[in-house]
Amino acid sequence: MKIKQRFKIILVAFALTIAGAFASSQNASAKTKWTKGTPTALRGDWRAKTMSVGVSPFSGKESFQQYVWVGKSNFAWMVLPVDNPNSLIKTAYHHAKGSKNYYVKGTNDEVNIYDKFQVSGKKLRFCTYLTLNKKGHKTKTQSFCSKSYSHWLYKGQAEKSGESLENN
Repeated sequence: MKIKQRFKIILVAFALTIAGAFASSQNASAKTKWTKGTPTALRGDWRAKTMSVGVSPFSGKESFQQYVWVGKSNFAWMVLPVDNPNSLIKTAYHHAKGSKNYYVKGTNDEVNIYDKFQVSGKKLRFCTYLTLNKKGHKTKTQSFCSKSYSHWLYKGQAEKSGESLENN
């Protein structure tokens, strides 16, 4: 009689252990839910107030300024005086409630780029934290992406030009 009771206790303990392991593995593998487009908190025209000095491929040292345009389904960034904006299309984002960080992914020339935006009031900065090729493998960060954060960019400061984002 005692053997049957011990066997039942061992069986119940084993079943609870298996159930607990199964439940924890489901939580660990939960996928992030990406929302199509860009969040409204990021949309608009942004510009850095500070000028930076860097090496130009054309003329040695040069002053430049960062600009960002965020639309409903894409965003572009540019460093002036070089007038060639880089852009991401087919964007999606995720954001944890109460967090100041937004994660935006998009496509640029068959490379998937993942950027992290930090928002603080009417200013933001961003950096690229991951680039993936068409097959989903990590790639070297593109030359136009930076793993370090941009300068703080201020809303409503960017100049409109023919290169700015279309209104989606």
